Amino acid sequence: MNKMNKFMITCFTLFLIGSVVFADNVVYDTNTYPFVSGTKATAADVNAAFDEVEASVNDNNTRITGLEASTLDLVSNIGGDIDLVAGSGITITPDDINDKITFFVGTDAITASHIAPNSVGNSEIIDGSIGAAEIAAGAVASSEVLDNSLTSADLATDSVYAAEIAAGAVGSSELATNAVSAVKMLDEAGVDYASGSRAIPTNNTTYNYIAGVSITCPTAGYVIIQGSCYLSVSHIYNSTNDLFRFGFSTTSTGSFFSNMTQVAVPTVSPTGTYKSPVSIHHVVAVSAGTKTYYFNVQRWYSNASSATAYSGHISALFVPSRY
Repeated sequence: MNKMNKFMITCFTLFLIGSVVFADNVVYDTNTYPFVSGTKATAADVNAAFDEVEASVNDNNTRITGLEASTLDLVSNIGGDIDLVAGSGITITPDDINDKITFFVGTDAITASHIAPNSVGNSEIIDGSIGAAEIAAGAVASSEVLDNSLTSADLATDSVYAAEIAAGAVGSSELATNAVSAVKMLDEAGVDYASGSRAIPTNNTTYNYIAGVSITCPTAGYVIIQGSCYLSVSHIYNSTNDLFRFGFSTTSTGSFFSNMTQVAVPTVSPTGTYKSPVSIHHVVAVSAGTKTYYFNVQRWYSNASSATAYSGHISALFVPSRY
């Protein structure tokens, strides 16, 4: 074997070694490398082998260059790893066997600061997935609620108070018929009433009740009291004036509040039975609790043989506010 052949074989061997180190995958094929022991290698055979090795090495170099130029979200580290760091509430789980990385977002890891305005619509929210505990006080205003998007089925019992409703926000068109009962109204108005009749004793100045009523006030406020009856008096001509006074009191034989009304039959009126309607009302400021009121009559002075308050009626209406 001459020196030239030895030199060429040595070079070829070096190329083969280089291909093993750098090329993707070099497979010896006798059709590509037709070298037989004891035979001479031709220039064409050696060039063909060099061409194959060169192609494999160049291919590997191209791919390595591409890897070196690649980045992960504009972060590169040639020859090293890129570390993924979990933020608050996030867990990163690598799985080398299955060639995957799992990102898990924990409960309460996403707050309002992570969500852009108007980025979450109703299509992104599962029905029933958001409860009261997930909504901060005052976080939802009318601008966040579509018209007619909330029905009674979406509101828990006692979940909406007066503080959550703007003044004038709820009109009759927003309330179904019979939708609001007394138990759903805070400090709602209430009324009670009673009826009765009373034969007025002949002794003068005594207070006697015609009817009485009690009402329970849920809070401080006002009670409007109304009373009515008709008075029948058996008058005697030229004896004296027959004068009767009517008013309200907190006891059945007590004196009147500041206001009262009276009915009189003048002494010169002919003997006979005289009848007159009586009506009176009064407003009382009250504290919370049960209050009792009486519609009383008093014979102020009279010589009438008989006097009776018929069809007496008293009513008491509580209201929480005055305007």
